[in-house]
Amino acid sequence: GAFICEVNGQPNLGQTTAAHLYIPLIRKLVSGSGRVPTVLVLGAANSKHWSDAILNAFVKRGLKVGVVSQEHVVIGQETVREGKISSYAGGQMLAMSREVDAMAFVINDEDLLRTGLPVARFDVLVFAGGSAQSGQEYPKWHAQGGVGDLLLSLLPACDGAVIKVPGSGLDEHAIDLHTTVDCLTLDGSVADIADKTVELAVVCAARRDSLLEDVEV
Repeated sequence: GAFICEVNGQPNLGQTTAAHLYIPLIRKLVSGSGRVPTVLVLGAANSKHWSDAILNAFVKRGLKVGVVSQEHVVIGQETVREGKISSYAGGQMLAMSREVDAMAFVINDEDLLRTGLPVARFDVLVFAGGSAQSGQEYPKWHAQGGVGDLLLSLLPACDGAVIKVPGSGLDEHAIDLHTTVDCLTLDGSVADIADKTVELAVVCAARRDSLLEDVEV
């Protein structure tokens, strides 16, 4: 008789002899940088209005977007989760989906201060206002010169731009102290601002993929 103590279905990629193979293999399996265009909308009084507008803007560009909001989690035109869910849990659902070409989070609570982001970085942050559900304002958002703890915790992870909606109370000078990305003020309807936001996110993602392609393997 005999005992089988280990079965190797295939050889390992060793750090010593095969470390140079990791990058080309990953590039074969994952397109671009491995990241998708990602948008955060912070403090929108009507989260459904914003989530619908962001979804439509991505669809117009031929991208299947996953959206996490106060009401649901949507992938494309399909609702995959009804009811309130944390941005972190909803983001984990999107990150696990192979159908998603882009992601958007419409954030109306301070849970991210406890959980952190479900993604390492994102492309565009829209500060839609300080008003939450029931018309109340978040107590921390107007501290520190008009920018609260939640906003400050998100800024270092932003790669593309911060968009300010008129009347949101965002202090651009305070933003400049915590990020090097551009801070833009966009006026117009929610649909217009969402369209420009998505355009910026797609451009930022394309630039990131292009820079990666220029790096020699």
